[in-house]
Amino acid sequence: MIHFDDLETANLLVDEVYEGGVAGNAGDDSLSKLLQVGVLGGIRKKKSNLAGQLSYVGLSLSGFNVDWPDYYNVESGILKYYGDNRTSGKELHDTKAGGNLFFKNVFEAADTKVGRAKMPPIFAFEKISMDSVSSNRCIRFIGLVVPGTVIQSNYNIDEALSAVWRTDEYGRFQNYEAYFSILNISKVSREWIEALKTDFDNHLRYAPKEWKKYVENGLTDDLVLRAPIEKKIRNTKEQLPYENTIENDILKTVYDNFKDNPTDFEKFATEIVKLMDSNLTNFDITRPWRDGGRDAIGEYSIGPKFDNMRSLKLVCSIEAKCYNVKNGNGVTQMSRLISRLKYREFGIFITTSYVNSQAYKEVVEDGHPILILSGKDIAQILINKHINTKDKVVGFINQVMQ
Repeated sequence: MIHFDDLETANLLVDEVYEGGVAGNAGDDSLSKLLQVGVLGGIRKKKSNLAGQLSYVGLSLSGFNVDWPDYYNVESGILKYYGDNRTSGKELHDTKAGGNLFFKNVFEAADTKVGRAKMPPIFAFEKISMDSVSSNRCIRFIGLVVPGTVIQSNYNIDEALSAVWRTDEYGRFQNYEAYFSILNISKVSREWIEALKTDFDNHLRYAPKEWKKYVENGLTDDLVLRAPIEKKIRNTKEQLPYENTIENDILKTVYDNFKDNPTDFEKFATEIVKLMDSNLTNFDITRPWRDGGRDAIGEYSIGPKFDNMRSLKLVCSIEAKCYNVKNGNGVTQMSRLISRLKYREFGIFITTSYVNSQAYKEVVEDGHPILILSGKDIAQILINKHINTKDKVVGFINQVMQ
């Protein structure tokens, strides 16, 4: 961890933690001290020595926001961030801090070499809390990010920035949903940061080689920082939401609605799976008296959306268990699904609880084609689709069960 007093001279290291202050005022903000930017907002811009030219931008993921769930994926190297027009009453680009207008300009600039040469680097951070540190203003450096992803239609930048509609109590409005890629850079030197501020015309002499390659050629697959997770077996704690969180409230709402009639949970589970991936379709619920380890059978469609007749159909079986979070699913429950999967079929085991270590280990180590969705996964799928309050969850359940 880099201590608060050392922030102004520190390098940026991927996954390094930067300590906040403890004075109890705005001066405790670690991102402001680290990059010499403002203390407010998630999109913090720094001017350079050139008129009209930004040096760089600090992007702050504020933590878990049920309405605007920013996130990043270490395995894919993709970061999703929502713009700053988060309430109704204003046009998409008419925000006080100008964050959405910045997004518009930077995504347009990414299309050309000339634009990328003038593009301010974007340094992404996330707020974190640490039991061993007194300050609540600590941040972790996610990495240097650039507009777009390599998985979107041959690097089409236009698909990476979209205006999405939302509704609050006063009306409808638009905000940006932006996708960035994390560059394969482990260190940003303080020399480059200072050059960006004071000598922007010549800053490339201090820039990482990956940034220079990006400016020259644009985003390519080899520039993306991907870090596959070696651990595939989640423990109980990792499968359940923390107490006193929105995730926990949502999971409890789901469980309370189905605990007295767990058979109804099977239908709800298929809807959760379809929310997760729209390619999963055509589920039939098996009758309770015929249920031999599969609560629903559907298919996964692979192929062009405009010609469904040519799509490949893979059979998918679902086993759904509505259990209290204190009661896990073991080998007995899992083996019922495993034994009924045929060649080229796969299964999804979905539960409001968790899968114990022995059963989880058997699935992973024996290579069974089964996806495990635990209680935490259910809550996150709902939240990602903006079903993020108790009332919205109950409304969704009522809609599904009609």
